[in-house]
Amino acid sequence: MTTNIQQSTHSNFPLHFNFKPVDLAHRSLVHKWLAQPHVAKWFYGQGLKNTLTHLDGFLQGVSEGQYWLAYDKHHPFAFLIERRE
Repeated sequence: MTTNIQQSTHSNFPLHFNFKPVDLAHRSLVHKWLAQPHVAKWFYGQGLKNTLTHLDGFLQGVSEGQYWLAYDKHHPFAFLIERRE
């Protein structure tokens, strides 16, 4: 599944990005991002452990959440977590 977002053509800075579910190939990238100092102040301790455990569950097909990477063209730039209802 891929979700596309496009910015209005009225903008001076056209945007085109999309979201794709995190896959096993990007697991280490997400771990690296979560370890960055500006991110680690929000993801640490038990919360970080829970996030990584739930991410692994998602990658194995057993998770209550949806884990996404946002891409600008082919370059991942953001990690999003969505809780499934």
